[in-house]
Amino acid sequence: FQKVFLDLVGPLTADSGDNLYILTLQWELTKFVECHPIKNKEATTVARAFVENFILRFGIPQEISSDKGTEFISTTLTEICNILKVKQICSTAYHHQSLGRFMEFMGTILEFCI
Repeated sequence: FQKVFLDLVGPLTADSGDNLYILTLQWELTKFVECHPIKNKEATTVARAFVENFILRFGIPQEISSDKGTEFISTTLTEICNILKVKQICSTAYHHQSLGRFMEFMGTILEFCI
């Protein structure tokens, strides 16, 4: 696959268990979305979830797009992208005009989780 969008939903309510965030990934071409619960939004947690739940299952994308959240622009995820030769694109947080429908979907997920 070529381009994917990464984002986080959360924090969720405390009664949602140990996982307070949802890491989401959407394929640009098919609009298919994968969601995985994670405990926190630390860079290592997000990077590990991205590798274990997405790259190991589906392969290496050519490009990932995300906002400029510290978990996405961290040296951890940036280094993984460099090693795997993945182009990393970051948009301004909360200004996802380029992500359109994905952000609508994220709002729907948040609605159901809170």
